[in-house]
This record gives sequence, C-alpha cells and structure tokens, in this order.
Amino acid sequence: MRHLKGKSVACARSVAVRCRICVIVDPVGELREAAQAAPTRLRDDGAVSAPVSPAPAAEGPPTPVRRRGFETVRDMVLSMGLVGLVVLGVFWVVAWQRPEVQGPVRPEVDVAQVFDDVRVSDPFPVLEPTGLSNEWAPTSAWFEPASVNSVIGGGVLHVGYVTPGGSYAEVRQTNGDENEAVAEWVDDAALVDHAMIGGRTWDVVESESSGQQGLLLSEKGTTVVVTGKADSTELEELAASLR
Repeated sequence: MRHLKGKSVACARSVAVRCRICVIVDPVGELREAAQAAPTRLRDDGAVSAPVSPAPAAEGPPTPVRRRGFETVRDMVLSMGLVGLVVLGVFWVVAWQRPEVQGPVRPEVDVAQVFDDVRVSDPFPVLEPTGLSNEWAPTSAWFEPASVNSVIGGGVLHVGYVTPGGSYAEVRQTNGDENEAVAEWVDDAALVDHAMIGGRTWDVVESESSGQQGLLLSEKGTTVVVTGKADSTELEELAASLR
C-alpha cells in the first residue's frame, strides 16, 4: 500500500510538472510569433532591441493646381486679338482694292444698249458718252421714267463710271425741272464759273456745304449734269465725250 501510494504521488507530481511546463512554453510560442511578425534588431551588447515598425513611404512635393479662371481670361483675350487681326486684314484688302465708288464695277453693264432703248421710247433728246478709253469702267446704267421720279418731275437717264484715277463720275440727264435736278444731284450747288468743253458752254457749279463740283448743260429741253467724286479734269473729260 505504501508502495502504491508512493507511485500515485509520483505520478501526480509528474502531471503537475508537465502542466506547468505547458503553461510556461505557451507564452514563449506567442512571443516567438510576435517576434516574427515585427522585425527586431540585435544591439552591440548582444541584446535584442524592441520591434521596429517600418517607416512610412516618403511623399513627393504637392502637384500645383492650375488657376483656371486666369487661364480662361487669357485665352479669351488671345482669341479676340486673333479675330481682330483677321478682320482688319480682310478690311484692308477690300478697302485697298476697291475704288471709292457708289457701286461695284460691273463689266456686264451695256451702256450702249441702255441708250438705244431710251432713243426708241424717245422721252427726250439724250447725249451718249463716246470715245472713252477702256480705263473708264461702267458701274451702272439705267433709265427711270417720269412716272417713277416725282421729285424732279421728269424721266432720268443715268450712267456711272470708275474713272482712270480710281474715283467715280456720272452723267445724269432729265427733261424735268433743272433746279430740282441740280439740288438733288449736286447737293444744292450754285454757279461759280463757265467752261468751254467739247464745243459747248457748260456751267461750273459747286456745293457750298459739301464742296461737291459739277458741270451743268441745258440743251434742247434736256438738262445734263456731270458730277461725282472725281477731280475736275476727269469730269471735263467725261463731259467732252457726250455726243
């Protein structure tokens, strides 16, 4: 009995020792797993330092943010400037190439045909420009009957030219009121001189308000006025061509 009791006590002590070892070993395993999860460093004295957490990744400089408001205004100003240059360029080309006339040059204008038609209807005697050089480019030619023109009170025959000097000159003829014709066509011009042109005596008239000049001829019930923005030399050349 004593022998059996001694064995029982020994077994109990052995179990208790084993249990204590298990309790001691388990914390060591947990520490070992924690050491593997967090890297440690070995110091110069042989001791193990505390786990070191990895340093966060360095961030680069912040990306600059564009100020959209200023860019929009700048782009708008540049666009408007470019459009303005294009418009000025087009205007310069048109103004440089086009003479100072009341209408565009129309090569298809048939002055002779208009005069032939007027002679057929024979509202009044007319004088036609003849012998002008090709530098005189006709821009318009038309006849307006008296029923249409109520201001002058008669029919009106008109022909306009671009002159060799690049200006404008025209001839207008009517069987209506002479004073109304001068007031309408030469801006209320008054008589300033006389001139012998093409074997006829013409009245030289000039507007005091605008300075516009004209040549006036009354013959066989027809009032003829030569005027325009051309100088007096070209106006006289056009008057001399009337036959």
